Amino acid sequence: MHDTGIGIARSLYDLDVPIIGLGKDRKCFGAHSKFCEFKIAPDSNQNPDLLLHYLIDLANSLQLKPILLPTRDYDIQFISNNYETLKEHYLVPQDKPEVIAKIANKNKLLNTARVLGMSCPEEIKISDSKDFSKYRNQIIFPCVVKPIHSHDWRGPELKHIIGNRKAIQFDNLQNLEKFYTQLKTVHPQIIIQQEIVGPDSNIHVFSAYINKNKSTTYYYTARKLLQYPMHYGTGIVLESYNSPEIIEPSLKLINTLDYSGMCEFEYKRDQRNNKFYLIEINTRHWDQHLLGTAFGVNLTQEQYLDWTNSNITSWSYSADNEIKTKWIADQELPFAAISLLLSKQIGIKTLASLVNGKKLYGRIDFRDVKLCFFSLKTSIVTLLTLSFYRLFKPKSRRNNSSPT
Repeated sequence: MHDTGIGIARSLYDLDVPIIGLGKDRKCFGAHSKFCEFKIAPDSNQNPDLLLHYLIDLANSLQLKPILLPTRDYDIQFISNNYETLKEHYLVPQDKPEVIAKIANKNKLLNTARVLGMSCPEEIKISDSKDFSKYRNQIIFPCVVKPIHSHDWRGPELKHIIGNRKAIQFDNLQNLEKFYTQLKTVHPQIIIQQEIVGPDSNIHVFSAYINKNKSTTYYYTARKLLQYPMHYGTGIVLESYNSPEIIEPSLKLINTLDYSGMCEFEYKRDQRNNKFYLIEINTRHWDQHLLGTAFGVNLTQEQYLDWTNSNITSWSYSADNEIKTKWIADQELPFAAISLLLSKQIGIKTLASLVNGKKLYGRIDFRDVKLCFFSLKTSIVTLLTLSFYRLFKPKSRRNNSSPT
């Protein structure tokens, strides 16, 4: 239970409902938060069978049927695999497995979006070495390599090849072939996609909750300002931002997919033609879902009220409601800032401007003093470790660059 789970607990805290956060050990930040009761539980990826038994026992120990909310892609897969069993014991807002599968497969999702006239990156699906040899001369550079499903690249066996990246950019066939030679021995299925040109600030998101009757959609829009690694990493700084161009196509695609639940659409505007291209959809809470409060909507509260048949607030989207707000991954920012400054990918003035203004943090909330101290301690240890590594790592490793 990290940023996403803490955000969920923080969103529901004012409703004065009991919140239980689960994690595999007490290293989870949620273990140090006052916003929830933390319990150690089996991991959804490493021990799914044990987790299923644990969740059934937990539900049976509670007076009311609890709501089960995933915070990771592995959790989505786990819930889909055990959907009917979990529904006997929990309120499960996650949509049916067949709907989730259509969205999780990036290739199928983008094909559905194209039918609706939405702009999507051109792509080539690679299943094995034969496919790579067949299509190698059709690849247009620069390109971006991604997994077919987000969880495909999350395993420990891929850490030394992928690192923490969600996608990797390549400028030439030689580097791409070298990368695929490593990757295919572990996981040969990939998507090679057209690169959408533009800075991180060209990445816009449509974030929404569609109620269980599919009659109401609560949503807001935002954009990324900084990712780490830059361009294809995790969002470090985002801001509430009115992006009317992505609202209508997102609502149309939701209707076509017949989807209900929490979702986040990611688009990138290509600076060459000013078009928004759909990149992917997440079907769970994301780290910065609290940004909706800048537009006067708390998606998590709306979901909870919907599934507990409570009174749902009336709300309609309006850019006039917006209070310009930035969300910052406070635990990751120091590490990212030092790395980007040392590599001269960003300047101090630019970095300062990115974090200036009204802010929400992934973990820092002064109502939650214990978590603040734990987060600060962890940041200091991370910074000291990074500094030591930078000073003393061998020159040969220092000069090694990641694939481009």
